[in-house]
Amino acid sequence: PINRDNFPKKSDKEYDVIYHGGLHGKKYVDMLNDMRGFNYRYASLSHGINSLTQQNLMHATNLNLSNDEKFKLISECRISIAHNTFEVRNANDLNNIKGRENWRRNEAWKHVEDLGIVPQFKSRVNEAAASRTLNLIKKDPWNVVEHYYQPDEDFVYYERDEDLKDVIRNILDDWDSYKPMIDRAYAKVSRYTTK
Repeated sequence: PINRDNFPKKSDKEYDVIYHGGLHGKKYVDMLNDMRGFNYRYASLSHGINSLTQQNLMHATNLNLSNDEKFKLISECRISIAHNTFEVRNANDLNNIKGRENWRRNEAWKHVEDLGIVPQFKSRVNEAAASRTLNLIKKDPWNVVEHYYQPDEDFVYYERDEDLKDVIRNILDDWDSYKPMIDRAYAKVSRYTTK
């Protein structure tokens, strides 16, 4: 949930697409490279971050934003990209999961060996909805976003990393048709508040 006081005022859309957060694997770097072909924003921290994020800070357009500054920036973007998964980054993490009794029966760990990911609903989805920004979500085996929002009603999926650039372009080319989707997501996130 988000504090309703943090919802930004409605803003004119100055930028095409945003990702805010760390880069946690090759798919994130590829995503950033695809975004750079548009009028993009990439917001990150410059401290307490992993080495891959550090290596790509040269592409960051905004660093160390306050929460209010981050919300304002998101509200100025048409599209926000999110991956609702967490990458299992090393053998130690994997061994911690495998060391649990009956770990294979846990649906969250179903793809930890083959894909190296587990589900994690990202707060950036609610932040984008509260900012009246279209959520573009990477489809994954769990799709936990669907517990809160409906695909093609409140947000858009993209399935393959190599399709991201075309999906962004298609959305931008038909931007007005996505405005009702943004309004529906905003109405839903208005119910998902700390109140």
